[in-house]
Formats: sequence, structure tokens, C-alpha cells
Amino acid sequence: MKKYTALVLALCLALTLCLSACGSTEIRSYSDDEAAKARDLSGAYAAYDPDTVVMTVNGDKITWHEYFYWLNSIVLSLDSENGSQITDWSADSGKGDGQTFAQYAAAQVKQAILQYHVINAKAAELGVALTDDDKTELASTLKTNMAKYCGDNATEADFDKYLQSMYMDREYYDYINGVIMLYYDIFDETMGKNGEKCSDEETDNFAKDNAYITADHILLSTVDSEGAALAADKIAEKQKQAQEIADELQGITDHTALLKKFKELKAKYTEDTGAASYPNGYCFTDGQMVDEFRTGAEGLKEYQASDPVKSDYGYHVILRLPTTPDDVVSVTSDGTTRTLRYYAAVDRYNTLVGSWLQAADVKWEGSFETLDIGALLKK
Repeated sequence: MKKYTALVLALCLALTLCLSACGSTEIRSYSDDEAAKARDLSGAYAAYDPDTVVMTVNGDKITWHEYFYWLNSIVLSLDSENGSQITDWSADSGKGDGQTFAQYAAAQVKQAILQYHVINAKAAELGVALTDDDKTELASTLKTNMAKYCGDNATEADFDKYLQSMYMDREYYDYINGVIMLYYDIFDETMGKNGEKCSDEETDNFAKDNAYITADHILLSTVDSEGAALAADKIAEKQKQAQEIADELQGITDHTALLKKFKELKAKYTEDTGAASYPNGYCFTDGQMVDEFRTGAEGLKEYQASDPVKSDYGYHVILRLPTTPDDVVSVTSDGTTRTLRYYAAVDRYNTLVGSWLQAADVKWEGSFETLDIGALLKK
């Protein structure tokens, strides 16, 4: 699905429990052997009328029906993570800050509801609406979900019944998926589809704050296609050749001439399988490259070539390059390039959305803010 793979964001909207990871619109399900499958929450759901108002978000009324959908999803998720049904909701959840399971579940329910309503309202404020492409994709997703969860010949009535078993209805299903689309559309509106509205200065600051550097290399592999080490004499030949390449590059002081010679030697010798996808080198931060490569690149000045650097992959002759906003950081499975500017825009967007959430006006009705989830689940 194009929309859902277009943006990788830290915001937990993309990890909401009704959906599978990375913003997909698949409904969460559990295998038959999971203990969570057996939990019956019908008694808990019946504790309040579905139309009872639990809270408001910027004036939007949140009913028990909506609240309980999220509670059900989060409870089942916690049961699954725990490996069995949680019975003591006052126990430490292990999620940090000493939160009990009940506190963690309540916070997650509130956050999920808050996200969707804030994003939906912000889209209206900015004049961002679902596009024809969005609607086509939503229709395709619906068809896929109907077949997956109800069979190839499923009717909408079959799917509605399935949604009801999850304390959801079709209207809310459509709402959730529509808001996820709007979330990405707002990014396009505020940041540009590829982050082009993020300035050079903002991108440079992001790169410095997150320790991004750029370097290219010529790799002489010391392993075969199966990952097994080459014979000792072959490895010695590779090391000698790598040193010869390094010596040649280190003898060039003019930057233009150095880049030209590096490209020539790279085209002739490199055995890096990623070279085709990253023809101008790698822009990366901690944890994205093997340690030896990272350390070797960090120790160089711009336009400086390294001595051969040994890793499990072979010998690297590294050329440190200037880091620029349009350096490629990643390439998606469909060949789309994601630049440093794009990642800076994603970071800026996360901060922006976070500010919207912080500014939201949340008001609880009655005693719902202190709802005893442990007691409720025993009903």
C-alpha cells in the first residue's frame, strides 16, 4: 500500500494496537493457541451504555463504545505480550516509570483516542481532505481485510459481524483508516511529499544533532556469496589490493581529481552489493553501518581516504564526504530514495504533531479518568 509505506514515523499513531505495525490498516488478530483469545470482555463492555460520554477531546465527544474498542485492543495486546491473561492489573507492567498494567492500559487508551481526534481536527483546520487516490486505497484495503478475516466471498454484513466481535463498527473502522490517510496527507501539506519544505539549515541541524555523516567506500570482499571466508591466500591478495587502492587515493590532494579517481576505482573494484542503490555513498548515523565502517569514517576529514579497514565483510577503503541535505539515507523496497532532508522533515513533523497533542483540551466525564480497569475486567 503506497500511502502506508511512504513514511516511517516515530509517532505511535503508526503503531496503534488496532493495526499491525508500520501504519497498516490490518485489524489485529490472535492465533487460536494464544491465551488472550479466551478473554471474554462482554461483561466489562456491558458496564456502561455504549453511548455514554467518557471524555471530550477539543470538544469531540468520546463514547464508551469508542473508548472500549481501544481498551479491548490494548488488553488483548498486553495479554499476548504477557503470554497469558493478566490477572493482577496492579502489578508493574514493565513499561517504565513504575506503571501498573492498569495505568499503562489507561494511558494507551487515552493516547490512541487523542491522536485520532487531534489529527482529524487538524486536517480540517488545514483544509486537508482525503484524495481520490486515498479513497481508492481505502477501498482496496477494505476488500483485502474482508477477504482475510471473513473469507474470499465475504459480504459487508459478514465483515460488520467480525468488527462487532472486536467492539468496533464499520463507521469507526472507516474513521480510523481515513485519519491514518490524513496523517500522511498533512505531512505532505506541511513538509512536502519528500520533505522539500524542510530548509537546508533545519536539515543541517538535524544531521548534527543526530550524528549523521556521509562516506563512500570500495569494498574488497573476503567472504563468498554464502558468507563463508575465502582462502587465506585470497584474503591476503584482497588486503594487498586494498592497500594499493588506498595509496593511490591518498596521493591525490585535489578534491575534484580525487572524486573522479575514486569513482573510477569503485566502478572497477568494489564488491559492495549496495553500490547500485547508493552510487554516491552512504549517509548514516549510529547503528546503521558496521562498527568498523562507522569508526573508520568518523576518523577521517572530508575528502580524505582511509587505509584499508577490516570488517567481517572484507577490506573497506573509505572516502569521507561532506554531508548535504539531499544525501540518500535509505532506499525503499520499491526503489524510492529517502534523503537526509526527508528524515529531518519527519523529525520536525513528529515534533509538530506532539505539540498538537500537548495542546489538546481533554476533559473527563464523571469518574472515568480514575476508572478501575482491574475491577472492570472482572465483570
